[in-house]
Amino acid sequence: KKQLPPTTFFRSSNTTGEDDENKDEPMESILDQAIRSGKYSNDQLKWHYRSEDPSLIEFSNHHFYKDELIVLPVPYLRGTNPDKGVKFVKVDGDYNRNGKRKNSAEAKQVVDELVRILVNTKDTVGVIAFNNAQAGLIDTMVTKRLDEMKTEMSEEQHERIKARMNTSRDEKWVFIKSIETVQGDERDVILLSLTYMFDRQSGKLSTFGPLNKHGGEKRLNVAVTRAKKRLVVFSSMKSEDIRITNEESGVSYLKKFIKFAENFAEESHHTNKSHHASKCRLTEKIRGRLIAEGWRVDSLPETHLLISLAVASKAPSLGNQHLLGLVFTGGEKEARLTSARSREILTPALLEKRGWKLYNVHARNWCRDFNREYIKLNSELENLEKNLSMKPKEVIEIE
Repeated sequence: KKQLPPTTFFRSSNTTGEDDENKDEPMESILDQAIRSGKYSNDQLKWHYRSEDPSLIEFSNHHFYKDELIVLPVPYLRGTNPDKGVKFVKVDGDYNRNGKRKNSAEAKQVVDELVRILVNTKDTVGVIAFNNAQAGLIDTMVTKRLDEMKTEMSEEQHERIKARMNTSRDEKWVFIKSIETVQGDERDVILLSLTYMFDRQSGKLSTFGPLNKHGGEKRLNVAVTRAKKRLVVFSSMKSEDIRITNEESGVSYLKKFIKFAENFAEESHHTNKSHHASKCRLTEKIRGRLIAEGWRVDSLPETHLLISLAVASKAPSLGNQHLLGLVFTGGEKEARLTSARSREILTPALLEKRGWKLYNVHARNWCRDFNREYIKLNSELENLEKNLSMKPKEVIEIE
């Protein structure tokens, strides 16, 4: 229901002017008709599997799904993995509405990142622009760039990269599309070009095309949830540039999203900052004691599966991997898993497969003797940290 409804956007063959993007009219979807009929129940899917980092669904989960989606936590400190999560790139843009509707400065930076990914990684990539003209510009620029690079690399490497750009529709390694056409797509990395900005001549902000229309927030929701590993946001605007008159408009949600992306990296690297305060007094007491003794601690929100506290080593030089994930037995997170098999076998196995080492916190034991239980937990952490310090650093080679 929060995805794109049918629209009249593609009925017109004339896409030369920005006004064409504003002619889009929403239509009632089959889902809306089914709900309105009263013959079908309205059930929400709870599990979210696509995102390999919770930050990729965090904005939409909060603003569109009322924090009801359950996501898998990651075994490293929030925002510290450069290959996962959300990144914001502020661009000194040059958007021109006088018949062009393009932002060449943003397009150049998107192409730079796309080429870097193609040369250095095996990740699949999706490029999403906020209008057709920007998508076309990026497509043209990346083709030209790859042709220019032919003399800078071996013929084999160049052909391999070109092949990634030219795979069949169903197996396409890279796509470059406008925001209207990405529903159903997913890629390892999404490069999002917001395109619009202040018009330097008029001093006014761009009109944002179909994002202004009814349902514009659904377009944004689709665009920002296509990534499996990493979302890179290229923007010529800051959130403070956008003035809102309708809090439920697509542009209002765009302002909130830019603010989220702007703040994510800065907030992420504040070790022991509680992004999600727990309602449980025991959780907060354990967290406070761990921090007081030098451990780096993430408080995981209720949307994160099973684990409430995640603890990393005292020494940043040992990396940002979590040593332990603390599971509070009988707590609210366990209660969300209705079967014993899911709580005790399936979910722990899934988390361990993702790299977690779990530690069960039995509230009754901690309430009887907090110090005794804390000593046991601290001893386990110290042993894990010692083993980590003795482990040689892993070197990853990329073909």
